[in-house]
Amino acid sequence: EGTLSCEAEVGVNAIFAINEAFENVTLNVDRTKAFIDFADSTVASIAVANWDTNGDNKISLNEAAAVTNLGTLFRAKAITTFNELRFFSGLTGIAGGSTTTGAFGSCSSLISVTLPTSVTTIFGYAFGECVALTSINLENVTSIRNRAFWKTRALSLELNCPALTLLDAQAFQESGISKIISLGNITTVGQSVFEGCKNLSEINIPESAKTINTYAFRGCTALRIVNLPNTLTTIGSNAFYGCTSLAEIAIPLSVQSIASGAFQSCTNLSSIDLSHVQSLGQNAFRSDTALPTEMIIGATSVGDSAFRDCRLERIILPNVETVTTYAFAECKNAHIDIGPNCTEIGGNAMGSTTAASYYPDRIVICRATIPPTLGVNNFRAYSGGWKYDSTIYVPYSSDHSILNAYKAATNWSQYASSIYELTESGEIPE
Repeated sequence: EGTLSCEAEVGVNAIFAINEAFENVTLNVDRTKAFIDFADSTVASIAVANWDTNGDNKISLNEAAAVTNLGTLFRAKAITTFNELRFFSGLTGIAGGSTTTGAFGSCSSLISVTLPTSVTTIFGYAFGECVALTSINLENVTSIRNRAFWKTRALSLELNCPALTLLDAQAFQESGISKIISLGNITTVGQSVFEGCKNLSEINIPESAKTINTYAFRGCTALRIVNLPNTLTTIGSNAFYGCTSLAEIAIPLSVQSIASGAFQSCTNLSSIDLSHVQSLGQNAFRSDTALPTEMIIGATSVGDSAFRDCRLERIILPNVETVTTYAFAECKNAHIDIGPNCTEIGGNAMGSTTAASYYPDRIVICRATIPPTLGVNNFRAYSGGWKYDSTIYVPYSSDHSILNAYKAATNWSQYASSIYELTESGEIPE
């Protein structure tokens, strides 16, 4: 036990060896004489050429600490490791901003980097296209800017950034990230931030997040587990497009809108509750063929082709006001229950154009007392010719005025012989 002072030149590796061997000994060294043992000779050459202020062909701890900006000195260089970067305690950020200014951009052989605890910002493209990078520490980083780790395909780490407050667009696009443990206190998941991360299987979005932006997780084909916070209000367009391994997801009650294509082509998605979401954008769930055959969809607006090609059989729309074109096209639509607030049903919204989606004896309930505007080609199917075989039920009125209004309304009139009244209690008559 005690303190050991060293005023001779000594490498930092030796210092660490002494500290490990004698845990109870405090080692005081002359930082002007303690030099860094660089494992990579190219890194050593660049460092000495630029930061050796006393001409001894070494970099001392003091000389390293005096460096505040790496610039582009290492960009596209054939370096493999730079774990000694941890001694450059004067750095607060890793330089970047564009494809030509990223500090380590296009270092295609770089495998491992250890950041100093002083670094809180990784600027844009800083490690872009470091295709061999497998190890980096990000626990103290608060800001990761656009494309900072773009195309770092070998970076298969479990991402843990508890201090993070800003995660910019495309930051980890097409990287090898396998799991997201913590994204700190970010409020927005940036555009395309994890798009194309083929190894990503689990994500945990923090309670601070309110928005998942466009394309955030598009094409994450291994994604199976998604934990969303109760603070989330918006899921952006194409956010989970093509996540083909995603079988279930719990949409928090706080989410008001799901934008266009958000879950399109999630072909294994079989469990999701949409009873509380107010707005569904176009193509939101298009081609999701594993969705439950019966769904309660609470939205007031259902976008163009939102559930096209989903093969739904029983659709309940209690709050809907507008159903736009092709919204449920090519679904079996065996039983459709449209709420009392509906004012518009777009063309082909509930029709089918192929024999594969032909479903005879379809039942349609429309509870609006005023016939909604009805586009062409609804409630019909094609099977060797157009089939108008739907049975339609509308609200009861003692004078049959509602029934007669439907039978006379544009595009409803073609079904006049198949339109009937519900009972006074709103049920299909026996």
